[in-house]
Amino acid sequence: MGNEIVSALSDSEIVHSNALATVTRDCVVIPNPNGHAQTIVAISRLLSVKRVKSSYPGLMVIAGGLAVIAAAAACSKDGHGAALPIALLGLGFAVGYIGSRRGSVALVISADRLETIETASGSLKDATALAIAIEQVRGCEQSEAA
Repeated sequence: MGNEIVSALSDSEIVHSNALATVTRDCVVIPNPNGHAQTIVAISRLLSVKRVKSSYPGLMVIAGGLAVIAAAAACSKDGHGAALPIALLGLGFAVGYIGSRRGSVALVISADRLETIETASGSLKDATALAIAIEQVRGCEQSEAA
């Protein structure tokens, strides 16, 4: 339903759409996290597009520490087979780190003052695809203006 509203609003084709935002030739429509409202930003007002990555690096620190403990247990005379379970626990924390990485896109717009609008968090792949789509539309607009 949201894409139909965007098409009617901007009277142009939808270039890219995912969970983070919808990009048309004229604007970017960003749904609010609760889904009840949308923010519409004109492409002509965008100054820059930044991809924002977030993660929990503490999980990787814990995984590294457990790897050191597993290595020590493997080399120890008194390890008694503790190396494998500790190494698997460390691997679990490393997988948790990789699974917890999130991405969003920050749009810097020029109004009376500089303002930053950030999309909701999503996968890194969605954030990258959205940033590329916005940059492509901005590039087309700037080449048409020249």
